Amino acid sequence: KKKKLPGENSEDAVLENLASMPIRFCYKDLEVATNNFSLKLGKGGFGSVYKGVLPDGTELAVKQLEGIGQ
Repeated sequence: KKKKLPGENSEDAVLENLASMPIRFCYKDLEVATNNFSLKLGKGGFGSVYKGVLPDGTELAVKQLEGIGQ
């Protein structure tokens, strides 16, 4: 068990754990962010990767999985 440091509370610990978690989006939001998956950056073993931009201007790469029973 991790020792608590002075000034550390449970909320800090929760936020620390959340920071490393991937963000999940609904398919429609990804369609909008990638302009309907229009700019392909590359292809890997499990699918293609597309460039996207969130409404706040954050750029991201989106992997669209293929052929694994999504």
